[in-house]
Amino acid sequence: MQIQRLFLFLIATTLVFAGCEVPKKPDFQTSQKVEAPILYNKTYQFMGGSNALIDTTSTDLDSLFVVDGTNNFITISKEQDFEFGDLNDAVPVVSVDPTSFESQVGEIEVTDFSSDGSGHLGEASFEDLTGVTQGSVGEGDNVPNQPPSTPEVTIDLNTDLFESATFKDGALNIVLQNNLGFNLDDINVTLVSSPTGGSESDVADGSSGTINDGEQTTISIPFTGCEANPSSCQLANPAVRVSIEWTGTGQTFQRDPESLVVVSAVGDNLTASQVQAALDEQDFSTTSLATFGDEEFEFTSPDHFVLLKSGRILVSPIQNEMEFRIRLEIEFSDIRECPASLVGNDFVIDNDPLTIEYAGEQRIRRAENGEPGFSPEASVSLANCKLYATNNEVAYTINAFTENTKDNAPGDQIRVINETQSISSDVEISNLQIKEATGIVRQQIVLLNDEDADDVDENLDLFNDNEAELT
Repeated sequence: MQIQRLFLFLIATTLVFAGCEVPKKPDFQTSQKVEAPILYNKTYQFMGGSNALIDTTSTDLDSLFVVDGTNNFITISKEQDFEFGDLNDAVPVVSVDPTSFESQVGEIEVTDFSSDGSGHLGEASFEDLTGVTQGSVGEGDNVPNQPPSTPEVTIDLNTDLFESATFKDGALNIVLQNNLGFNLDDINVTLVSSPTGGSESDVADGSSGTINDGEQTTISIPFTGCEANPSSCQLANPAVRVSIEWTGTGQTFQRDPESLVVVSAVGDNLTASQVQAALDEQDFSTTSLATFGDEEFEFTSPDHFVLLKSGRILVSPIQNEMEFRIRLEIEFSDIRECPASLVGNDFVIDNDPLTIEYAGEQRIRRAENGEPGFSPEASVSLANCKLYATNNEVAYTINAFTENTKDNAPGDQIRVINETQSISSDVEISNLQIKEATGIVRQQIVLLNDEDADDVDENLDLFNDNEAELT
């Protein structure tokens, strides 16, 4: 047993010495080297100068971060300044197309043929009408019976206010007075045209019916079929050819016989296409429209308007083809509430609605020797006027009045006028600058461009077409 224990001890001791390295002197360093870093650190600058991730020294990033002081929430933002410029330019542009007007005379009304107020345009004697010698009979004598054939007598009319006309419609009323001393059964009248240098022609006729001595009767001479045959309705240097009918049995002369008198010749709704005469005032009118562009602004309601900061109405010199001076009014019914101070200036006679007049020194001159007459140019300020333009249209009405040539001196009364003659001009509403606008503004889209080299201010001006485009 002791021998076995000793043997085991020797074995254990031998194994211990075999597994250990016994250094010659104490040294606790091992012979292997291992580098094993636990964490690798690298520093980056987030904000700062040009080496930082975000260069906050740049002029356009000086307010990049906004910090909410309540919860320290950081907002990254970028601000860009826009310069709007003059806000007056932001108001929609309203432009008006120039327009022209032409107003023709149209049908001409003829009234008086003579200025003679005595009631005596001409007469036919008792002897000429009856064939009985003037002094052979007198008051109380028996009236002779009418012979089988009675004379026709032509009476030239003293129509100093009328020379010629081409009629279209209506009638000429001729008033006759019986001064023959006995009663008549009828008076037959034929209207005769006697053009200078031409032959006579019958135009139309009519009759009176019974007319007693000392009484007047009106015979209406109608103008019919003129449209189909205009030449049949031409009248120049008028005269009347008359004949009478009577019954002599049982009738005595109520006075000494005298004559049959033409008292007057007056038009009854008598219209003409051309007249050479002294005429009363003629009036004619027309209505025109000036159109606003609707690209930026629409007037869709009667209460939509623009209040103008400035602008003008320009009416070119009015051309007059007639041998008459013209008084003319232009009423702009859609231009209202203009300053009262406009009234009394050249042309303006009313500020609400705006109305201009050509009269006095501003009158429209007459045509002479085949050359048209003209008016001065009219230029009226529209500053502080309101334009009401429903459906983007401005209406204006032209009313024209010719002079009454009957009021002129005798040598200046007769004029030639034709229904196709006209007055004409151009109307322009221009240079409009708007102070206020009420209506429908069309949608605008802004396209931003680059900084204008001529306007370097680090701002984009929305109303600079080189920096921003409105479409």
